[in-house]
This record gives sequence, C-alpha cells and structure tokens, in this order.
Amino acid sequence: MKTELLMSVVMIGGMVVGAADVQAACTTTPNCESMGYKYCESECPSGSVACPFDSSKRFCFSPKPYSVAASTCSSQRKNAGSQSCTRGGVTYYNACGSSKCKSGEECKNGSCVSTCTYTYTAESCSSQCKSVGSMSCVKDGTTYYSSCGSSLCSSEQYCNKGTCKNKYYYCCDSICDDGTDICYIDCSSKHTECKKAGRTPVFQYCANFGTSYVFKSIWLCQ
Repeated sequence: MKTELLMSVVMIGGMVVGAADVQAACTTTPNCESMGYKYCESECPSGSVACPFDSSKRFCFSPKPYSVAASTCSSQRKNAGSQSCTRGGVTYYNACGSSKCKSGEECKNGSCVSTCTYTYTAESCSSQCKSVGSMSCVKDGTTYYSSCGSSLCSSEQYCNKGTCKNKYYYCCDSICDDGTDICYIDCSSKHTECKKAGRTPVFQYCANFGTSYVFKSIWLCQ
C-alpha cells in the first residue's frame, strides 16, 4: 500500500515538473526596446537603468542618442568615433574621429585632395640660378614653393641654363648722334666671337671718350 502511494506521488510530481518545463520553453523574453530600454549606457550621461533581460539596453531621462553612422564618417574621409552604440543592428557613433587625409590635404567630394597651390619647384628655381623660397607645401609627393629665392650668382656673373658664368665686356668704335644714346654700331666681328663662345651680345651703353663724334659702344658678352 505504501509502495503504491509513493509511486503515485512520484508520477504526479513528474507531471507537474514537466508542465513547468513546457511553459518555460514557450515563454517569449520581453523586448527591452519596446519597454523603453533603447539606449546604450554611454548615451545616458545623467545615469540610466538597465533592462532586466539585457543589461546593454538602458532607460534614462534626457538621453543623448548617437546618430553618426560609419558610412557618414567614411564619406568625409574620417575614422569612426571612439564611442558607439548599436541599435536595430546598426552601429552609431557620437561623432566622427580623426581625418584620414594627410597633412596638407582636405576632403572634397569624399576624396583627399592637396591644399597646395604653389607652382615653383627646386628644379625650376635651380634653372634660374636661384635658391628656393621660404614658403613651401607638398603635393603628390613633390615640394612646391611660393616663389624662388635670391640669386646664386654674384654681381659679376650671369645665369646660363642653371649655371653661373662670369660676365665679360668688350667695346668697339661707334658713331652716335650727338646728345643721344642711339648708336650706329659695326661690331660684327666681336659679336661673332661672343656667339662662338656660346654667349649672347647684349648692348649696355654708348660712351664718348673725349672726341666729339667718336664713341665707344660697350657690350656684355652674356
């Protein structure tokens, strides 16, 4: 009799436990967001209450929701921010981070472009026998300058294709209008010598060396 009673209790207990397991398996976990727990802790600067079913979801007064998507930062050529929150499967940031553009570049239409507008290079200044200017910027790996600097040639030199060469002068007899600087000059032989040396004759001035109508024309063989 006692044995039969014990078996009955066990069977009834098993039925009760089994019913509880079935009920637990069919219960849906409450949705935190639908209950108002829809913020991340970092979006609640004045404190928050965690959802009992998901501690990452929070409720708070005066929230400051994040709204910057990673795609927004990418379009501005910036890194994503350091603080983020995921809502509806999308990650949002409090702000974009640092720029992906290098120094001397800015973002235009989603691309990093140089802000450098200078046009002189070290090569172009060297071809003029000049030093580079004091202000520079870099564009596409090349340094550009606002202007060229001072001449590398002395006062007794001139620049010839990037090389400082010494000046030399010559003179020849000339007939000049009295009281003017207009010269009628026949210096063809000396001009030829200058040109053979790979230089160019450049007229400087006419000088009267004591005779009224006899002048000397001074030339620079440059």
